[in-house]
Amino acid sequence: MLVLYLSTISLEWKNIDSDLMQFVSKERRKKINQYFHVLDKKLSLYSALITRIGLSTISGLKHTELYFSYSQNHKPLFLSKPKYDFSISHSNGSIISCISANSPVGADVEKISYPPFDIMDLIFSQPEIQYISNASDVERIFRFYKIWTQKEAYYKMLRIGLTGTATQCNSLNPDLSKLFYTWQEDHYMYCICGKNVSERSLIKLSETEVQNYFIPI
Repeated sequence: MLVLYLSTISLEWKNIDSDLMQFVSKERRKKINQYFHVLDKKLSLYSALITRIGLSTISGLKHTELYFSYSQNHKPLFLSKPKYDFSISHSNGSIISCISANSPVGADVEKISYPPFDIMDLIFSQPEIQYISNASDVERIFRFYKIWTQKEAYYKMLRIGLTGTATQCNSLNPDLSKLFYTWQEDHYMYCICGKNVSERSLIKLSETEVQNYFIPI
């Protein structure tokens, strides 16, 4: 399992960002151009770019040999080598892309701020709520985002969004918790979910490194 993540993205659209548009699909370019805010544009662009870097790395194909389609629920599918599954998430300046061979994966990232504790009854199971509530004030915040990202990643792996059944899913259950790898870094909580999570390889990229991959200096 290969995981690429970018923890800080700038709020300025530069000429090189326009040049990088040629390396993503027509559908992605259309989506990027529909966004109004620069951050949303860049998150969409760099999400596609780091996923291409990861798929090229793990499959051995050149980034120019990668072809995609879209499922009915708008999930991108990797046509060049369908055995590879990937999941992308971004949140307020950070991006994560998780890629796996022969088994589905899910990924999520959330920026850590004061959580909406009042919605826990709608999303979390009772054991999860107790796990969060029993912690100190500071630790409660981190536990909230740990559980939140795990549930998001799990449901992405299942190809569905958080639904009314989310309260019946206990991410603390040992049979389920072994599917997660969760970590905190740079004011973000990251989580990947999949059968091969123990065989993960993490690669942290910078915006400049992504740019240089496609447009070498």
